[in-house]
Amino acid sequence: MSQECMKRFIIVLDGPKGSGKTTISAEIKKQLSNIQYLSLDELRRSIPKAKATADFNQQAFGMLLEEVTKKYEEGSNIIIDCGLVEQKLQDLEVVVKALGAKLYKYSLVAPFEVLLERVKQRDIQNGKETDEKRFTYLYDVLQAKAFTGYTVFDTHKLSLDDIVEQIIRQVKK
Repeated sequence: MSQECMKRFIIVLDGPKGSGKTTISAEIKKQLSNIQYLSLDELRRSIPKAKATADFNQQAFGMLLEEVTKKYEEGSNIIIDCGLVEQKLQDLEVVVKALGAKLYKYSLVAPFEVLLERVKQRDIQNGKETDEKRFTYLYDVLQAKAFTGYTVFDTHKLSLDDIVEQIIRQVKK
């Protein structure tokens, strides 16, 4: 089936920091055309003086929903890089349903110690110090989530290529 014949879609890559959301998003974007990448973290950072607080995260999420709608209506497929709590996922699902889009949900997981080490290495490369308390809090929030209807990939056990291949195969069905 050619890419032009594929049904349009929205992909959510959900998971804790260090799980591989950005890396996998970038690889999918390389391999499929007509994909718009949206990151909740990037949208939050675009807000002047924003910090990682509930208020700024809610504002960024509103921006994300607006961008999903705009980009999809312009004819693009969407890949979303974010960790979503249940209510935000429900809000996204309402928007996706209104758009008539096909939603693919993926949860990226790995052991706590692996994720923390990945985040520490990334922070070192970016000249930052890892806030382990915040990392643990966010990890615990996502671990409490049900992930109903998600396909789960352990990014510690599966290779980047294997995960990307499986996602692309699913969206091309």
